Amino acid sequence: MGKNDAWEEFSARFGSYETDALAFADPPRVVPTGIASLDALLVDGMAPGVHVLMAQPGAGKSALALQVSMNVARAGGNVLYCSLEMTRQQCLARCCSSIAKAEPGIKDFYWSGWERMGRQAQREASRYRFPDDLVRLEFLSTRPAVMALRALRANCPGLAFADDREVDGIAELSQAAREASDAGLDLLVVDYLQRLRPPESAREGDRYRQVTEVSNALAALTKALRVPALVISSMNREAMNSDRPSIGGARGSGDIEYDAVTLWQLRRGGGPTLDDGSRIVELHLTKNRRGPVTDDCEPIRLLFDGRHNSFSECP
Repeated sequence: MGKNDAWEEFSARFGSYETDALAFADPPRVVPTGIASLDALLVDGMAPGVHVLMAQPGAGKSALALQVSMNVARAGGNVLYCSLEMTRQQCLARCCSSIAKAEPGIKDFYWSGWERMGRQAQREASRYRFPDDLVRLEFLSTRPAVMALRALRANCPGLAFADDREVDGIAELSQAAREASDAGLDLLVVDYLQRLRPPESAREGDRYRQVTEVSNALAALTKALRVPALVISSMNREAMNSDRPSIGGARGSGDIEYDAVTLWQLRRGGGPTLDDGSRIVELHLTKNRRGPVTDDCEPIRLLFDGRHNSFSECP
């Protein structure tokens, strides 16, 4: 066997013209965020891998993650939103407030009034004896919150929520994500990384090692499942107080930035609050393995209505 023949046999272990051509024609699916300016920078959407979202306090990182989740589900995607920060009902309150704002047939309400509306419905329902839950649901069906829940199910049928009762560690999250993948998962959302319990092997280590292990495990999970994960991360104090976004803003471990396909930073825009309570925030893309970053162009300006948990692009 000649020198070139030996090398060809060796290199074929890693790939060939035939396998490369077939792989080229079968690229991984990207998942659009539904925010046109962001999708343009992401080259049509989120590719498989970890996409880290950080924000200054009050800029709306959980709100943006919920908005993206609803956008994906509204477009027909299946989304598993794992929240270690909010309960399922708290997530639903924010989504339904956004739905009520947009749906003309539903009375508008703020998400902060969700539990108050629930208590009022409970008091009114207590005056009656219902033979079963179906009759009770019929009684509740005209309440704005219940109408919004029905609209959320109709508009975003693929949106599923898990809170810390089902998922509180990386092991439980991985199991849930694998089961979701078998059922057709398109997007995994984690709120938020630093709250995930680390694997058993890292429990005795320092906080840096624990966060590193969680970040590495998330990256390995998305690679194995070939799905994108939008992962919320808290920011370190230096990044929060800085006037400029940077690639190293995540709290706890430098591996968060290393493992990420993209890094998003949501920052307060500095402008006044508008009459309807909305304010401008800026979304910076500080790392992007698949395209440009916002250092090369203007940040994405979004109008954030915190009371309804909704974002829209500024004209």
